[in-house]
Amino acid sequence: MEARQRLARLHESVCNQAMSGSIRIEDNIIDRSIWNNYGRVLIGAKMYSDAEQIYSDMLETIQALEKTKGELHKGLPTYNIGLVQFLQRNFDEGIPNILEAYEHDVKRLGPNDAKNLFASRFKKDLNALVGSELDARFFADLRKSTSLRARSSIDLIQGLTETEFLLFARIILSDAHIKFRKDTYTSVILYDNLRNLCLLLEVFLKRRTRMDESIGSLLNLVFDKEGWLRLYNMHKRKTRFEATTVSEAVGKFDANLKFLEGTLGGSLEEEFLARVFLTTVLVRHFTSHYFDAYPDLIKNQVLYKRILKRAAFSVLYSLDRSGP
Repeated sequence: MEARQRLARLHESVCNQAMSGSIRIEDNIIDRSIWNNYGRVLIGAKMYSDAEQIYSDMLETIQALEKTKGELHKGLPTYNIGLVQFLQRNFDEGIPNILEAYEHDVKRLGPNDAKNLFASRFKKDLNALVGSELDARFFADLRKSTSLRARSSIDLIQGLTETEFLLFARIILSDAHIKFRKDTYTSVILYDNLRNLCLLLEVFLKRRTRMDESIGSLLNLVFDKEGWLRLYNMHKRKTRFEATTVSEAVGKFDANLKFLEGTLGGSLEEEFLARVFLTTVLVRHFTSHYFDAYPDLIKNQVLYKRILKRAAFSVLYSLDRSGP
């Protein structure tokens, strides 16, 4: 506690000296920075909230000085705020802040010099992190059940736009770390991850075909030469249903999901792929129309993880088949 208070006093002194001009702000905002010296010590000690405060104060000091000095570079504090948020698994704020830092770097320093700074490196590291998470949790299992052209998930995610990739990254990273609890907030996050994963499949297929069709029609356009599609079309009625109440919708959803666990009438690989896409499309329709049903969808952890895995499989398989 005493060390933290001493550091806080030193930090306050630095901010005051910067505001008075005793410390030249221009010398402390690119790569070398007295604030960064403090922040790195705190990050190394895993005192992330304290580090975030250091960089937030640095950013506020820069913004205050811009009133008299004109625009100053804000990439360093913005990147480090994002980094400590990311390290605390606050991906929704951390990743956007790091991407914003990269935009600051490019704007102030130019694209060539920006490539040498941490924000640019993080973008590459994020690809590797998401790719390794996908490999460990999904890609290996998918490869056991069907033939894939790609060697790893990193090869596949190159086929996503930046927006699609960031959505995929948010889903995969948050799901990897979130604990299965019964509180409403956690339930909504789990439900939202599953809904967005199914949405991502539809968005990707629409972009690939350049057609604004239903997800079922898009599958027929993209996979028209694949054997499993026959099974999909044979049982596609199980991806939709009519219901007048949430309770009725949940009952029909559960019944259709149970049906898809049975024999579908094809080879092992055909049934596997048909089941993957039938489940994903069923969940896509269900989550689009019955948000109030989220407690029922995530009440069974084993079932939820199985459905999420199939949705991830559907995205990875579609990416694998989108190459030349």
